Amino acid sequence: MRNYLRRIADIWKARLSRKITVTVFLGIIAIETVILVPSVYRREQELLNALEALASAKVMGVSLAQPDPGRQSRAARAAAPQSAANARLQHPRRRSVQRRRRVDR
Repeated sequence: MRNYLRRIADIWKARLSRKITVTVFLGIIAIETVILVPSVYRREQELLNALEALASAKVMGVSLAQPDPGRQSRAARAAAPQSAANARLQHPRRRSVQRRRRVDR
């Protein structure tokens, strides 16, 4: 085992071995950089496009969920509070009371 470690240490003493090792290492780093940079930009665009689609879907959903001010559904009209004058006329007890008051006057 000691001989094996000594051989590895001897390899680093040679100038040619160091040059080859450094050249291979820097070549791998350069290739990885060339591949990584465009991948990062592409992924960024994918995420931005997904975010834009999500935001437009939310805006569309909110705009469809809110009723058109000019049109109300039948259920919305039934649930909407009525004005005081209409409520008084449509209530059967009040209507009869109002008729009596008019007759009494």
